[in-house]
Amino acid sequence: MNHDLAKDRLITHAVTNYLAAAYQGIFSFSNILGQLEHSEFSEPTLITAQKNLSKVHAWTAQLFQDECLLSASWTSAESFEAQDALAMLDQLKPSLYEAASSTTRVLSLASVPESADIGLILALHARHAYSRDTYVRGFLEYGERFSLIEMQKRYEGFLPELTMELQRNQQLLAALKKANGDRSLLPNEFFPLLFQTSVALPAFFRSHIHDINQLLSQFKGGLTWTTAEFTKAETDLWTSAGLGPAAAGYFRAFAMGPEEAGAWRDAGIFDATAAIDWKRGGFSPESSAGWIKEKIPPPLAFIWSRSNYTPEEAKEFLEKGTMEPPPKKAAPVKSKPPAADAKTPPKKMSYPKKM
Repeated sequence: MNHDLAKDRLITHAVTNYLAAAYQGIFSFSNILGQLEHSEFSEPTLITAQKNLSKVHAWTAQLFQDECLLSASWTSAESFEAQDALAMLDQLKPSLYEAASSTTRVLSLASVPESADIGLILALHARHAYSRDTYVRGFLEYGERFSLIEMQKRYEGFLPELTMELQRNQQLLAALKKANGDRSLLPNEFFPLLFQTSVALPAFFRSHIHDINQLLSQFKGGLTWTTAEFTKAETDLWTSAGLGPAAAGYFRAFAMGPEEAGAWRDAGIFDATAAIDWKRGGFSPESSAGWIKEKIPPPLAFIWSRSNYTPEEAKEFLEKGTMEPPPKKAAPVKSKPPAADAKTPPKKMSYPKKM
C-alpha cells in the first residue's frame, strides 16, 4: 500500500470521525432537550446537526473509497471541502466552552437543582456519551475496513463501558420524564447517580476543545502555545513546570495547574487522565510514586494500599498471581520490662571507694 495514502487516510479519518462524533453528540443533546420541552431547545441547532452529519458521512464514504479529504503533506487546507471541514471543527469550540460552563454552574449549586437544570445536565451528559460512542465505533469501522486488527481490539475494549454509560443516561432520563417535573417523585438514587455521571463533564468538554486545537494545528504549522490557546503568562508557568502545550492542555482541562502537573510528571505520570485515575483513588503524586514505579495500576494500588501493603509487598504477591491482598498479620508486640514497684525504693548504686 502507498505509504502516503495510509497517512492521508489517517489524517482524514481523524478529522471526519471527530466531526461525526461531535455532531452526533449535539444532535443527541438537542433531541433530549426537545423531548423534555426544555426552554433551551433549538430546532435550528438540531437541523444543522443533521445536515452536518450527512455531509460528514459523505466524506467518510469517500474515504473508504480512498478519496481522502485531507493530506498529511499539507500545511494548510488546499481544497474547499477541506477548508469547510476544518471550519466546522473550529465552530464547535464556542458550544463546548458553554457546555463546560453550564455543567460547572449546575454542579456548583448549593441546593437541589430545578427540573430545568436537571434536564440540561442530562442533555449535556448525552452529548458527551453519544459523541464518545460514535467516536469509538468510528475507529472500529475504520479498523475493519482497512484490516487494522490491533485498532479493532483496542477500541472494542471501550464498548462495555460505553454501553453502560448510555444505559445510565436513558435510565435517568426515563425517571425524570416519569416524575413530570415533581422532584419529590424522583427515586432516592437519582441525584447521586446524576452527580456521578456528570461530575467530570466540564473537564471532558474542555478536553474536546484541546483535541480540536491539536487537529487544527496540523494545518497551522504545528501545535504551539498560541494554537493551544495559552496566554504568555500561562506559557511561562507551564514551561517552568517542564511541560509542553500538548500535555499542558489536558492538565489544564482537568483543572490541574502547572505545579500539580509538574508533581505528577515527577511521579512518572505525563498524562492528565492517568493523573485523574490516581486522584480518584485518593492518591497524591507523592503517595502514588511507589506504585507507579512498580507498575501497579490505580485500581490494584487502591486495593492493596487499603490493606496496608507497600508497593513492593504487593508486587511480590501480584507476580505470584495473587490478586486479592491476604489479611496482613499484626506485628508482634514487644514485651516491656516490669515497672518498678512504686512502694519499693530503687537500690542505690554502690561506687568503689576512692583509692
